[in-house]
Amino acid sequence: METKIKFFTKDVILSCDGKCDSAWGMNWHGKKEKVAPIDPGTYEGGHAKPVNKKHNKWCARECERSDIKDV
Repeated sequence: METKIKFFTKDVILSCDGKCDSAWGMNWHGKKEKVAPIDPGTYEGGHAKPVNKKHNKWCARECERSDIKDV
């Protein structure tokens, strides 16, 4: 999945593998367990892990499965 977003005033591409069910939002966590909770208890700017597979602030700042690239 790729979405063009504004990240700290810069246009970037937020990309991920779309496997939200495996996203913990904890950089230290790793990928040992295949299924993460729907709400892992991490938030960014009032945004939680998305349940609709649409990128939000949580994806850019918390998700260990996402990457930010220059446009």
